[in-house]
Amino acid sequence: MIGIGSDMNAAAYAPIRMRLEGRKALVTGGASGIGAAIARRLAAEGARVVIGDVNVDGAREVAAEIDAEAIALDVTDPSPPPASRGRKGRSRSW
Repeated sequence: MIGIGSDMNAAAYAPIRMRLEGRKALVTGGASGIGAAIARRLAAEGARVVIGDVNVDGAREVAAEIDAEAIALDVTDPSPPPASRGRKGRSRSW
């Protein structure tokens, strides 16, 4: 029986490491608050993260912490993003 204090119970809730390895994630609003926390967690789980925000300086700071990419992104702008790609660690408009 699995119950409080059971070794099997603890193993059932142990985190799986690197669940997102090889995956990519775009986090909008990732320069601060919940978005930054989500970006950090995704990176900790192994995802390659791109942080998009109107606050490009804040996005760069978070990106530097987690080895991610920062881009200028305004989700309220209906124009399509350019097809160009930026290099890791550099900001680009999207």
